[in-house]
Amino acid sequence: MRAKLLSILLLSVSLAAVGCASPTDEDTGAADQALTEYERVASGGKPKIESDTTPNEATSAKTRLVGFIKDVEVEAVAAELLHIDHWTSIKDKEGNKPFEAASLKGDSTSGDVRTVTGKVTIDGGIALDLRATSRKTEDKTSIKFANTTGYKHWLAGQILQPGKLTIEVTLVPLRGGVIVDATMKVKLDQMEDKAAGFCASLPLVFDWLKGKAADS
Repeated sequence: MRAKLLSILLLSVSLAAVGCASPTDEDTGAADQALTEYERVASGGKPKIESDTTPNEATSAKTRLVGFIKDVEVEAVAAELLHIDHWTSIKDKEGNKPFEAASLKGDSTSGDVRTVTGKVTIDGGIALDLRATSRKTEDKTSIKFANTTGYKHWLAGQILQPGKLTIEVTLVPLRGGVIVDATMKVKLDQMEDKAAGFCASLPLVFDWLKGKAADS
């Protein structure tokens, strides 16, 4: 009887061990890799920037930036980023502005989702309506911007369709600061060689956020 009970106990322990091993190996693998990347960026001080300007079916160009802003809260970074009307203060070292004009149209919250709408005019006089959705969880805040209006040139025709210019941002608290993990993508119907210019503003947005944090 004792041997039978011991066998059942050992079987239960074995099953429990198998059940715990699988999600640990698979589900946390990506999270561990991201944490390692985030730690490297936080330690190095400089943002990691990767760009792909080779057009494919999904994108004409995309840029991913992972940077660290010290001594700031996630809520403060998210709040500034969602102030679309502040984007006109973003500029490069020469003073050129990727957003010539910007305005805020709406700001509402339903459940755990905040929705912000606005309008920006990008370099070349292209005016676009934007929608941002922000979701906060215990360990991060995710924000996605997308154009809700497109752009059609009077001579060339349709250049950019609604929803084809996006910025996806994940804000993660780390070491008393915030990791900014952002990807900007654009898909143009034509003139795809110009797509890289759309994504070139992403590092400027990060530098602006970092400067805002330093000033506060």
